[in-house]
Amino acid sequence: MAAFAVDVTFAIRNAKLYPSADGLRLKISSLDRENEIAEHVAETETIFGQSDANFVEKMNVNFRFEKMQRYRVNVYVLNSSTNTVMGSMGTADFDLSMMFACGKRLSLPIQTPLSTITLEIFANVPEFYSQFISMQFCGNNIHSPNGLPRQLYYILSIPAEERTIMLHKSEMIKESKNPEWSAFSIPLFLMNYFNESSVQIHVYNYTPNHDDELVGHCTTTLTQLQQGVGNFNSY
Repeated sequence: MAAFAVDVTFAIRNAKLYPSADGLRLKISSLDRENEIAEHVAETETIFGQSDANFVEKMNVNFRFEKMQRYRVNVYVLNSSTNTVMGSMGTADFDLSMMFACGKRLSLPIQTPLSTITLEIFANVPEFYSQFISMQFCGNNIHSPNGLPRQLYYILSIPAEERTIMLHKSEMIKESKNPEWSAFSIPLFLMNYFNESSVQIHVYNYTPNHDDELVGHCTTTLTQLQQGVGNFNSY
């Protein structure tokens, strides 16, 4: 799969500012497999006096969906009089492939000593890679293997070279043996690249204070799923 360019932009919401610390600047670093900082890749401009800041400077990366591409954003506060860094409000980590699975946008909370701020991250991609296909799953006569109350959800994933890629995690539906989960979207370019790759669907029953119970799982392909409703897509 050829890499393609992605422009990533950032915004901060609900930041608490003070006269001695009234500026915001973001520093973005790539992470290695152990979630340690590998290298500094981008830095935004500094915005002063705004608790809701939309940064103009972007992070430009070449994206490959099947590769691990994780980043850490550090939120710094600065003094406008001296333009010096006064400290960090906190950090947030994100995964580019997860951003695409979430519709090219993420909102991540960052707990600061004063409040919780929100880091918003947006991806801008070429038009072809912005197209999505809609899917929906439902269950029929699902029971807990251990007779527990039903609180059902599923995870759709693709086993890739370096890791398993989660395409979608559904909402949880309670007290129904015939759940009908909400529709979701998958980037269309995945259909072209992973069309004959195995796709795994795992259905779980939420279990408080314990590992969630695996109700069942199946394997299919994205090509098969595109055939729509029918016996060929009943598992």
